[in-house]
Amino acid sequence: MLRIAALAVRFDPPVSGLPKILTPDGSAEWALQQILLKRERAIAESETRRDEHLNAGEGFYAPVGGEVTLAGEVAFSGLQDVELILSALPWVCSHVKDKGIEHGIRSWLEIQGDL
Repeated sequence: MLRIAALAVRFDPPVSGLPKILTPDGSAEWALQQILLKRERAIAESETRRDEHLNAGEGFYAPVGGEVTLAGEVAFSGLQDVELILSALPWVCSHVKDKGIEHGIRSWLEIQGDL
């Protein structure tokens, strides 16, 4: 939604009659509601993931040329969802008119470097 809204604002003359979710404010508000982690939790999970990666043994990595067997269903973690959303928020941030939504965006973007 964020990327579609970012494309829509590039049209000249502007596209009228878009559903709210395809506007910068609507898409950003929707995206922020999809973030299920608190900022502090996202930072903590990111630090844990970083530590696991830096201290990983051979079993952490898939074998080169070997067979990879996944145990159970693979799903995105909450942290990955946050990272995907944060990668798209800058596309609409400068076009958001609602100060509350803009504040929510900026508060998340401030910690993006910590993730």
